[in-house]
Amino acid sequence: QRICGESFFEDDSSSQACQRIDEAKLLIENSRPLFGNESLDLIKEQLNLLRETGNQEEALVAVKAARRGAPKDISLIRSEASILTKFGRVEDGVRLIENLIQNKPGGEGSSMLYDDFSNYLFISSLYTEAKRKDEAIFSLNRALDISDGVEKKQIARLNLAFVHSSFDETDVAEKILRLILQESPEYPLALNNLGYLLLKQDKNLDEALVLIKKAVRIEPQNSSYLDSLGWVYFKLGKYDQAENFLRKAFRFNPSSVTILEHLGDVYKKRGKDREAKAIWERALSYTSKTEEVERIRMKLSRE
Repeated sequence: QRICGESFFEDDSSSQACQRIDEAKLLIENSRPLFGNESLDLIKEQLNLLRETGNQEEALVAVKAARRGAPKDISLIRSEASILTKFGRVEDGVRLIENLIQNKPGGEGSSMLYDDFSNYLFISSLYTEAKRKDEAIFSLNRALDISDGVEKKQIARLNLAFVHSSFDETDVAEKILRLILQESPEYPLALNNLGYLLLKQDKNLDEALVLIKKAVRIEPQNSSYLDSLGWVYFKLGKYDQAENFLRKAFRFNPSSVTILEHLGDVYKKRGKDREAKAIWERALSYTSKTEEVERIRMKLSRE
């Protein structure tokens, strides 16, 4: 990750990213007199900023220090586990969460900190990040086994579909999502996820449109669903509708890299090259993920 200010020849997206980072740092510093240097909320904001800017080593030091003052803060524990996973130390990260499952003090089993269901879901996300499919699925099956209601079972199955999709096992993911919708045909997240899964494969686009439109009708202000609807219209060659819904998605979530990239693609397709370039550069300012950066930079290089 390039550090802001190290070059006089930054491109526009780098300059925007650095400006955003500097503004966030200034906001945190200006908030200290109001909240105090030991404010846990400010510490978490600073930690998030370090992680967003790719300063993972500094973030790890910061989260360990924060946890000494708040050892039972679940978000700090999960932040440390996530950072460790980024460093290739997924087992160390998982161990932090497993300790909450295996060493619950009496009478605290119902708290978020010691909630086995959410902790197994989080362990699965760590293994997915580490590209370890079998362990990710095993953890989700543990979550499914202890699910005490339809809603939790559906959440576990949605995550199971996501893991299979992440490892290109789209047929399995599709089967799981269709089973969820057989039980709960009005479940908007499953409707959207199945529609988007079909979109990614460029198949059954008419069905994908029906599914996603239904999700949007249920939650008309959900930016992810609006993005999916805009993208299916793009795939169908209906660029007016695509731009309309992607602009709506942008209004609800102006920092989503996916929404920004999709909107840039629509602008490019419609011959709005200047708008496409500007929106892709904005997308770059919000991501440090290698895959996203490379893909968006490739689009900008063709301008």
